[in-house]
Amino acid sequence: MDNNFEEIYKKIISELNAEDIEQSKKIKLESKEIAIIVVLFVISLFTCSLPIFLAVLLIMYITIISKKTRNKNKFFKQNVMTKMVKYYNDSFEYNANMGIGSAEYSQIWKEHYDRYYAEDDIKGILANNYSFEMSNVKAQIVSKDSKEKEVLRDIFSGIFAKINLPVDFKSELYICEKSRSIKDQEKIRMDSSEFEKHFKVYGQNKMTAFQLLTLDIMQMLIEYKEQSKIEFEICIKNDKLYIRFFIGDVFELGMAENTTNHDVIQKHYYILNFIVKLSEKLSNIIKEMQ
Repeated sequence: MDNNFEEIYKKIISELNAEDIEQSKKIKLESKEIAIIVVLFVISLFTCSLPIFLAVLLIMYITIISKKTRNKNKFFKQNVMTKMVKYYNDSFEYNANMGIGSAEYSQIWKEHYDRYYAEDDIKGILANNYSFEMSNVKAQIVSKDSKEKEVLRDIFSGIFAKINLPVDFKSELYICEKSRSIKDQEKIRMDSSEFEKHFKVYGQNKMTAFQLLTLDIMQMLIEYKEQSKIEFEICIKNDKLYIRFFIGDVFELGMAENTTNHDVIQKHYYILNFIVKLSEKLSNIIKEMQ
């Protein structure tokens, strides 16, 4: 991993206005929300009902926390994430309202889902002149409970990335966690016992697997997994490299997380950096193969 994150972080912090950061923490309730709270509060006063009074307090608390979190997230995306992406590479672009479409995701990870969401898109051109794109993705199954109430279950929630490669291999290669298996694909044994402690490889062409997964690449995957503690899967299909990180909605800050939290910003940086470095290394290997 590169060491220039600290330089990027210092630059982001130095350019953020302290007043803007404080403003992002303030609560701006809409008139409709204020009216509902006032009405419920008045009812509780006239009825002297403890349950209603407690309900009002709970509604006020949830509303305030929700508003505070939304304000923080908006500031984080518009100011912190936009700067981090630009300072990493000024040709990269971040768009909080866009994402990779469901069609491409479905072609790679053949899993049934009912709902698909994608946002927080980062895209650009790499040093080898090939394009890449990554988005925050959520794929969900919808079911019903005993009371016919809708229940959502995440099949996947995290980062999904796609990168163009110099050659169309006309085959598929999957690098997965030990607990996973890929249907209709042959398991391929690799030369590294250390690598096989962490990953399983499936594909249609053993030669392609051995050519692409050099000792260098395998070591890079092991190190990233051990350092990041993030589960991830890779697919090389035809002329594209796909990666998905099981990390949840990483672009949404938690209630207790600050917009300038060093570790939170660093986590985003390391994912972006890993995608870029891995794709560049693989592209160089592919060029040597030609």
